[in-house]
Amino acid sequence: MNKDIRQKIRALTEDMGSVQYEVFRGNNYKPNEFNISEIKALYINDEITEDYNYDGDLNEIVIDKTGFLDSDLVRVEYIYHDFSDKEILGYIEAALTWISIFSYKSKDYDVQDEGYIYPQPDSHTEDLIAIIASILMKPNYSSYSSSSVTVRYPKDISKEKKIERLINKFNTGLGVNTIIDIN
Repeated sequence: MNKDIRQKIRALTEDMGSVQYEVFRGNNYKPNEFNISEIKALYINDEITEDYNYDGDLNEIVIDKTGFLDSDLVRVEYIYHDFSDKEILGYIEAALTWISIFSYKSKDYDVQDEGYIYPQPDSHTEDLIAIIASILMKPNYSSYSSSSVTVRYPKDISKEKKIERLINKFNTGLGVNTIIDIN
């Protein structure tokens, strides 16, 4: 998946990640949080180990250490998000559909294997994709800001109207650093 767009979306939706610590016994464990992006460290009896596997689809940690006992104390530190990478990819695909509907730059973008967008969008278009995905994820926000664009909306406007007006503004062209007030 395009990491830059995903990072922009996480910043726009304020989903930068939270750190969680959990302690358990046994060789398999389901963490309390979902959408884990990184296991920062796993300790068995206060010794760090890499003898484990994490399955994000099952949200399960399995200890693979030789000599591991069910009575051993395991402590895990991980980072989790409100939205999984898979969910964000779905919102990116939805954003690309909106872009296609309103014929932004008369291009059709598509998500290929591994979540890469084809053709590769320029940074301005990446901002548009990220803002649209963010509107779809958190439609009640009244302001979204990327590195080059700030968009402000009235609170009573629908997400569909926000997207339509945003794409129309992008179609007419923007400066390098732009503030867009959508009325």
